[in-house]
Amino acid sequence: LISEGRVMKFICTLCNYVLEEAQGLPAGGIEPGTKFDNLPEDWKCPDCAAAKEYFQSCSCVSLPVYEATKVAPTQARKPAHSCT
Repeated sequence: LISEGRVMKFICTLCNYVLEEAQGLPAGGIEPGTKFDNLPEDWKCPDCAAAKEYFQSCSCVSLPVYEATKVAPTQARKPAHSCT
């Protein structure tokens, strides 16, 4: 992914988590300003554990759409009843 020296935002295509290079993720050991391409290859999404390959760059134009549709991760639900 080419960022041409710009600070970019990347979105997880599985859960819509947005990683902003400018903010980084200090709690996860990613300093503000760290380029996405410089993250370790085994880095995972902090929300859903998706691999780095599931992220794509997102523009300022599309970001509000993703943020508006972002849903909180849910826990696996038990079926209301079982068919035994």
